[in-house]
Amino acid sequence: SSSSSEPLPPLLQACVDMGIAHYPAFESVPEHLRRKVRRSLFPPTAEEAQWMHLERCLRCVPQDEDTGGFFVATLRKKVRVRSDASATSLPETQENEAKEDATGEAAQDEADAAAVQEESGPRPAQKSLVDFLPWDRDEFQRIQTFYGLAEGTLTSDSFFIREDHSSPQGREKASGGNSKAVYLLPFASRRLLGPNGAGHRLKVVTAGIKVFERKYLQGGGHDYRLLQDGVAYLLPHMTKRKIQVDIQDFCNILGGGLVSYSTLSAATVLQLHSHLEAGCLVAVYNYSPADQLVPAAAGEEEDSFCGHSFAAICWKGHTRTLNVMCSKIDIESMKHQLEALNVLRPKIFAPKLLTNEDAAAAVATEQDQSSGADVAMVAEAPPSGAVEVDVEVEADLAKLR
Repeated sequence: SSSSSEPLPPLLQACVDMGIAHYPAFESVPEHLRRKVRRSLFPPTAEEAQWMHLERCLRCVPQDEDTGGFFVATLRKKVRVRSDASATSLPETQENEAKEDATGEAAQDEADAAAVQEESGPRPAQKSLVDFLPWDRDEFQRIQTFYGLAEGTLTSDSFFIREDHSSPQGREKASGGNSKAVYLLPFASRRLLGPNGAGHRLKVVTAGIKVFERKYLQGGGHDYRLLQDGVAYLLPHMTKRKIQVDIQDFCNILGGGLVSYSTLSAATVLQLHSHLEAGCLVAVYNYSPADQLVPAAAGEEEDSFCGHSFAAICWKGHTRTLNVMCSKIDIESMKHQLEALNVLRPKIFAPKLLTNEDAAAAVATEQDQSSGADVAMVAEAPPSGAVEVDVEVEADLAKLR
């Protein structure tokens, strides 16, 4: 509990009332806990914040952007660091003399490296654990055509594949076209991973955003499907393989699993049938205040989220269903956002599967209620005992009458 006599903020006081310990300063932490609750967990003093220039830093807390916690700071290299220990630092009085322009510094580094190599001889190249290689251009052009990636905005230089040499699968890969995952990284940043960048001195473990993943097809061959992590970055560049859905259809999709066409609107089904072949696609919903379940009160400020897009990756097969390819975490995240916007709706499920007896009883009841029907014919159901009552079945019954 707190050792201070001053009243705590209401939220903090509620946590203390629940039994959560509160330590206002490191000095109040018990000795047996100081190996876990360290001094660095507490805010700095005013003097420390001043010499550290915390006003130049940025802290990103998880609850603000639905991410992990980050601390962002800009580091500036003030002196040139060499391999020998005698030249690793310079006195503060010589700081101005140590500042060189980028061209002169790069030339000096190359000269130093050449002198070291001449004295010690050529060194064997060290194999890194992870290599970042360009994506196969033929594969990129095929995917560019399939998804309609706008030319000029994204090129093959924006993508790369990663080969992990610590695993047997990574050592067997011979070309970029055989990589399972494809990452998106701006070309300017990817230059750092090349032989002339910082990649030969830094052990880069991961970089970029995973946007494509290879999927093997039943008929043989493979294709690359979109991933939910990178759809927000690729969607503005896509001209194909995306459909616009209303809020109810998007909520049905967020139900996960297989989504029957019978639960989707006519406009969505028309888009699926008109120009989309089997494969991966993106269902896009554009938020509008008109979709709110409870209309906003008059005089309230205009919703800043108006026009915000939500996207879900789906797979269109050869049947009248969509397979949702989003993870449970992604689905729950979008549900929470839609609920906060007051537009989340319950999922509409496809008609239930009825047994033979239930189907026969339903047909008999409909025959009794209908007037002017002379003959009614009911086909015998298969022995397995389940038929689906759908819009097409209703149409067939109407024809038999």
